Amino acid sequence: MHPSLLVALLAAVPAGAYDRAAIPVTRWPEAFDPVQVLPEEWEARTGLGGPLEVRRRSGPPAPAAGGEPAPRMVAIVEASLYPDLEEELATWAADLARDGWEVLLESAAGGTADELKAHLRELYAGGLEGALLVGDLPVAWFEVENDYHAYGYAVFPCDLRYMDLDGDWIDQDGNGIADLHTGGTGDVEPEIWVGRMVVTPTMGDPVEILEAYFARNHAFRTGAILPGGEGLVYVDDDWVPWAREFAGEVALGFEEVTLERDLTDTRVADYLPRLTQTWDTIAVFVHSSPEAHYFVYDGVYDLLYWDGVPSDADALFYDLFACSNANFTDYVYMAGVYALQTEGGLLALGSTKTGSMLERTGYYQPLGQGEAFGTAFVRWWASVAPYTIDDVWWYYGLVQVGDPTLRTGYPTLGADPPALEAVADGATPITLGLAITSTGTPAVRVEATTDAAWITLDPASVEVGADPVGIDVTLHPNAAPGGLAVGSVVLDAPGATNGPLVVPVSLEVGDPAVACAEPSAIDEAADLDGDRIAVPVVITNCGSGTLVFEATVDVPWARLRPTGGRVTDAPTVLHVTLDPAGLEAGVHEATLTLASGDGGEPLDIPLALEIREAGDACSGCAGRPGRHGLSLLAAVGALLVLGRRREA
Repeated sequence: MHPSLLVALLAAVPAGAYDRAAIPVTRWPEAFDPVQVLPEEWEARTGLGGPLEVRRRSGPPAPAAGGEPAPRMVAIVEASLYPDLEEELATWAADLARDGWEVLLESAAGGTADELKAHLRELYAGGLEGALLVGDLPVAWFEVENDYHAYGYAVFPCDLRYMDLDGDWIDQDGNGIADLHTGGTGDVEPEIWVGRMVVTPTMGDPVEILEAYFARNHAFRTGAILPGGEGLVYVDDDWVPWAREFAGEVALGFEEVTLERDLTDTRVADYLPRLTQTWDTIAVFVHSSPEAHYFVYDGVYDLLYWDGVPSDADALFYDLFACSNANFTDYVYMAGVYALQTEGGLLALGSTKTGSMLERTGYYQPLGQGEAFGTAFVRWWASVAPYTIDDVWWYYGLVQVGDPTLRTGYPTLGADPPALEAVADGATPITLGLAITSTGTPAVRVEATTDAAWITLDPASVEVGADPVGIDVTLHPNAAPGGLAVGSVVLDAPGATNGPLVVPVSLEVGDPAVACAEPSAIDEAADLDGDRIAVPVVITNCGSGTLVFEATVDVPWARLRPTGGRVTDAPTVLHVTLDPAGLEAGVHEATLTLASGDGGEPLDIPLALEIREAGDACSGCAGRPGRHGLSLLAAVGALLVLGRRREA
């Protein structure tokens, strides 16, 4: 890398309002015989005429009811191009839907700027946030009598006319071209963003160029093209005093900025090789025309024409502080070459006239916060409003060429470990940690869901950046099917290149813990104020894993020891003591309850104690077993299932 370059993580240098009397205006040098494209010339070349005919191709006719509405945008495509691009447009719309957009696809033919604006106004009433205009569609022209009080008459495409839907655009001299902008019924600020994709005949076949563009767009959205966060700010001679301010503003949107401002280096031979390096963005400050850059080198102009831009230029985004470089009504325009025809190009910001964007903080700050380029464009316009005649001269030609729904990057999600596995030892829930990361964009909200009822997540929504953020994944064996239970944790974020990211989860669950107990019922007899009776209940685990139980009884004359325990291979003896003291003659009944620790259905053991008068025979003891009733009850072999219930 050239030793004169400044490479750093640049903190933004607040510019405030630029002194427009001091800063040089971008120019189309008179030595190169500048010729404006007039509206009638453009109309003759495109053959656009007749009333506007719009056809809805896909998308809901009205905003979705209920809940938080998704941001809505429309792509209006020249009718003759739509059939050849239908497949690419469908893929692109699906990508936008994954990024949270609601997309309308329309084709259009003919019409005037007023008709197209009326259509956009109708869509705006339904929640429209932006419009992408693809192909030759009506142009909203604007004119000034004497540009900058120095350059004479200027007429140029002005997409702000489509963006400001409640202001008035007035034709004072009646020649059919607006020349005054007022707040009208609202204000002069834009309500929606507008982007352009125009392929002029000189550039090549529009279908081939746009097919390649949408393929590139899809690759970027799905992670096949990954951003690196680096930007190049390339400042030619006239703007060197403001170079650090420019670089500081760009650094609000891109992490690492390389600044080139050396008077002896900024020329075509130095600039060209940089175009094939892997920048996310290139901001170039140079005198220009629609078809060329005019670097000042050694006192003369050093020219780079549009066909000298290498096709393998790798930058994704371009900021063209370059006079009329984005005038899409000319026979060729460099913004279209950069954004639509290079290997990396996705979007270019530029002007259709002399002038460019100043005070870029309002543009790059939203980009750095993950907003779409179109949203950032609208916010910048709002940040510099209201507009004076200086603003008209500098800003009214600004357009975005390419897809304004794009962001500077899309999250690529990571999960560590990539899969979760566990073996259940009984019914105790198992909690595993999952670390989530997101790279390629500012921090995003990641939503975690699961497809299995036996998996719970805490938390289920987290803000994630490059530093890992953990969530707890808890597996509940008592709710899982037997054997090997398989489920997943699904991670997703708006527009994630690899979303939704699926983390497989498996839980090996053995046979249920089963308690075998004898006896299954206790039936004893005692004399008034007789001795206490001790009855052992033997609990064994007839299943696998660990049996966890808790024992309770609902009368004071029966006591239990222990009141709970864990059973694996060896049995546990539950000692039940019956105390006749204070009981009246007769049969007294109670219930011994065994509850499983995994929340299974509690099981009851009936308990009866008959109290006799001294010397009385046992009135109900015919066939009664011996004192503790073990022999018969052991033969019965009661089976108490304390674990989970399963259907065969």
